[in-house]
Amino acid sequence: MSITPLDLQTLFVRQNEVSKEQSHNQHASALQQSLEAKKLVEQELKQGSSVGKTPEDKETSKVDDQEEKKQQEEKKFSGSKENKEDPKKEVVQDPEMGTHIDISG
Repeated sequence: MSITPLDLQTLFVRQNEVSKEQSHNQHASALQQSLEAKKLVEQELKQGSSVGKTPEDKETSKVDDQEEKKQQEEKKFSGSKENKEDPKKEVVQDPEMGTHIDISG
């Protein structure tokens, strides 16, 4: 297939368009990489300026668990005492208690 002068004229006109397209294709990966790097830098700055959450200490959580177990055992123990006492016992109080004040010392 031979190239005629008419074909050459159209090729030379389109050469600028093709070169720009090829340049964009070659530089697209570099541009994308620089944009990703910029995003990472912004994230690092944002994390550096913000206050992060501290990790929980395992030892303190063990102490909390032990305290909860003790409280549960105390509840069970006090609950069993109440059940052992006679619920039919009445507490007798004086109805005039606290109404008269003795000031003769």
